[in-house]
This record gives sequence, structure tokens and C-alpha cells, in this order.
Amino acid sequence: MPKIAVIGGRDSILGFTAMGIDIFPVEDEEQALKETTRLARKEDQYAIIFMTDDLAEKIDKQLEDLKKSIPLLPVIVIIPSHKGSLGLATLKMRKMVEKALGADILFSR
Repeated sequence: MPKIAVIGGRDSILGFTAMGIDIFPVEDEEQALKETTRLARKEDQYAIIFMTDDLAEKIDKQLEDLKKSIPLLPVIVIIPSHKGSLGLATLKMRKMVEKALGADILFSR
């Protein structure tokens, strides 16, 4: 049965255990990339991997490469850490919309 995982600093992800989500605390971006790669390669294990944006920002290029090398699942989703949002998820959404439509229709003013 597919599961959900979350990767980030312990303070940011501890609360996810109450929802039955598997947590994987890491201390730096190197550990985050290693853990994400390991979880993404577990076939039929995790459908969604959440990662805090403070870590995702530091390994953005490697995450993009990883996403290209794995099948449709797991989906890697960026979430804010306990320190607040860095806006990385919004920036990624903006880039996807611009690429798909050729214009920024969601975030332009």
C-alpha cells in the first residue's frame, strides 16, 4: 500500500506522525538528498514525499534531476518549514504555469 513520507528538520516534521505519515528527520541538505533518493527508489512504497523548502532550496537542481529519473510516483512536494515559507513552492508553480501556457496568468498583477 502506498504511503506518505516527510523529510526535513525534526522540529518541522515531528507533528506529521500524528497523521500517520512516516517522518525522516535530517540535519542538512546532503542527508536530505540521500534520504529522498533512497525513498524515491523504493518501488511502490511512497506515493508522496514532502520536503521542507529550506532543504529543497539548497538541493533544487539535484531534486529536479531525481524527478526526471523516477516514474510518476512518488510525487515530491515542497512544504514550508517551521520557520515559515521561503516561497519556493510558489516560484515552482509560477515556472510550471509559464512553461505550460507561455504566460504567467496566475501570479501576474
